[in-house]
Amino acid sequence: MKKLVLILAIASLALISNHEMRGQDCPSGWQQRTVYGYPQCPNAEIKIEVCCSITSGQVQFRFIGVNGCSGYYLPSTMDWLSARVRANYLEFCGVWAPCNPGPPKDVYIRIPLCFYENDQQENDFLFCDESWCLEHWTVCDLGGGQMDWNFISKNKTGNPFPQCLNNEYSEQLPPGTCFRAEDCQ
Repeated sequence: MKKLVLILAIASLALISNHEMRGQDCPSGWQQRTVYGYPQCPNAEIKIEVCCSITSGQVQFRFIGVNGCSGYYLPSTMDWLSARVRANYLEFCGVWAPCNPGPPKDVYIRIPLCFYENDQQENDFLFCDESWCLEHWTVCDLGGGQMDWNFISKNKTGNPFPQCLNNEYSEQLPPGTCFRAEDCQ
């Protein structure tokens, strides 16, 4: 009975904290998208979540998984994906164009610090915990599909598992083991 109560309490806390995090981060809700075309693994599925919240005045992207590419490519995949998101802003956020009229909008790109390989499928990588390399940009629509991006900052958020920070990707790393994929410098 005690085990059941403990399991229910942990599950409730997990749901509440996940709901609170999503609610604070994205009042209008996250939309999942799949991106393809990373040059080293053109058929890899790269999963991201997008939040184009008009009410909060912020746009957020967070990268959640890469399926079909070696873990060796994760750091360059994340760099490519950040550039791809900025180059194709209107594709992800539709007609919501900042600066027409008004000030630039804040854009936050969350890149996982830690990944693990799915033990059910080779080369399927998911993020380990809620620790991120948070890129902060501003964007303004100059018209004609031209976007003006300005880099503001890049810093770590969250509290990564110590195990993750001590591990680097290796093909000998057992699936399910967290490893550091981003230095956030």
